[in-house]
Amino acid sequence: MAENGDGWMTYPRDAASQGRAVADYRNRLKALGQPDKPVMQSLYVDLLEDPNAPARPIHLGFQSGSNFLHRYLAEIRELGMNHVALNLRFNQAAIEPTLKRLADTILPEFS
Repeated sequence: MAENGDGWMTYPRDAASQGRAVADYRNRLKALGQPDKPVMQSLYVDLLEDPNAPARPIHLGFQSGSNFLHRYLAEIRELGMNHVALNLRFNQAAIEPTLKRLADTILPEFS
């Protein structure tokens, strides 16, 4: 990936594990004399109405309130993640209110 790819799209992991994976990728880029390349991950999210709801694992992501999601995204950004594709496939709430909560509480810091 580091030698031949234009970037890396990876699976979600807990923040510490993701940070190690991103650091390893960037170290490989450097060792190969490659320029820095973007890293992206997908993330299934079931966003709950209670912003303080704790995280609970779901397939390739988590169910949580917006506060946990915000902290997670901020942490992986600091660890080198460039892009995250939020997937609402498993979201149990109506999509329109969920998108509004994301737009109001998450996107302002990450846009």
